[in-house]
Amino acid sequence: LLDTCLVLDSLDDCGLRFLMAMKHYNYLLRCLPIAQRTHFQRQGMGTNNVVWAFHSESEEELLGLIPSYAKGSPKWAVLKELGVGWWLRNHTMLKTCIEKVAKASYLVNEDPMDAAIFYLAMKKKSLVWGLYRSKRDERMTHFFANNFSEDRWRKAALKNAYALLGKQRFEHAAAFFLLAGALRDAIEVCLDKLEDFQLAMVIARLYEGELDSTPASLKRLLYEEILGCNKDGENQDLSRAHPDPFLRSMALWILKDHTGSLNTLLQSNTGSMHPQYCDDDKGDGPAANPNVFNFYVYLRTHPLLIRQYIASTAQDKRKAHTVVLAGFSYGGDTKAANPDKQLLLEDSITPLERQLYFTTAHAHFKAGCPALALEVLSKLPGKVMDPTGEDSPSLLNSPTKARVQDMQIDTGILAWENDSTATAPSKSNGEYRIL
Repeated sequence: LLDTCLVLDSLDDCGLRFLMAMKHYNYLLRCLPIAQRTHFQRQGMGTNNVVWAFHSESEEELLGLIPSYAKGSPKWAVLKELGVGWWLRNHTMLKTCIEKVAKASYLVNEDPMDAAIFYLAMKKKSLVWGLYRSKRDERMTHFFANNFSEDRWRKAALKNAYALLGKQRFEHAAAFFLLAGALRDAIEVCLDKLEDFQLAMVIARLYEGELDSTPASLKRLLYEEILGCNKDGENQDLSRAHPDPFLRSMALWILKDHTGSLNTLLQSNTGSMHPQYCDDDKGDGPAANPNVFNFYVYLRTHPLLIRQYIASTAQDKRKAHTVVLAGFSYGGDTKAANPDKQLLLEDSITPLERQLYFTTAHAHFKAGCPALALEVLSKLPGKVMDPTGEDSPSLLNSPTKARVQDMQIDTGILAWENDSTATAPSKSNGEYRIL
């Protein structure tokens, strides 16, 4: 009990939000009837809760608070329900976690193939060979002892993979694709047959993420499946992007496009051609979702976004040294003795952000929660920036996206004009869009 209290004290605010949601989720699993429980498990925790764990700095503590992981027998199905494939971003912790998952998978039926997909994703073929050797399975022991970089044995592994696909043993087939070095085929099996996007992400990170935290296979996965781009991150089609704004936000954050991660929360009419799209996603768009509002209010004042915006604005000589940051206010007299070096932190908002406040308040009011609607409106900043003015900086139209040479920020997902004045929102066909 004392250890648990110490862990809770070490959690940050984002981690506490996720922990409360996880405890609520586990409580419902114990209380719901079997039929509803199965459907609930298939859906997993909502991405509006997973996104808080994604932005938490307490990954290790959160992982240790998962009951099955704390007992030393984590199952991938349980970790997937909790969105671990998204929010466990530390590569070392991911490897440790998957090693425990592989060990637990083997102990269920003592079948090395049940753990093979995890070990082979980490390129630990020798462990699979050792498990078959301990089982005294000479045929499989001899098979895994071969060098699969040779063309002969690589083709043998591929042949076995296709045979397992025909038997609908999809996890085992993906393992043999990894054995043959066919990472893309293994990912396709996870996506098309297992319908497990998180497993595909984990495999991509483990297989290629030793030197690069965001390997090429992971980037392609996010571009094609979440953001509606081609494999190079170009030619984005929002109708083919994932309809879930939280998944898009996390994907863009992984790709180091922090400003885009914020902007995508306000995009509407997205994902109509995506396989995960359903009619329930229409509604009033993400702007009417209170969960989007709560996360947006947090993310717009994230230190990374603030530092990025200050750095980009400081390079613009026309604005002198005065910066307007949405979400911050000193209160009182903001006049400094030396106005040339003044950093003005002023609570301000763009028209698009203002629309988010009103649609969220309206959603609360329609749901029969007028007090929550008033709470949202009470937080509405008083200053509305002119979207057509050159001196109306905002995180929404940050000039960082116009600097093509900054490859850390420009991912090729959104098209931006070279002219700094083209960063203001424009209205086309009755809808706001960011140029």
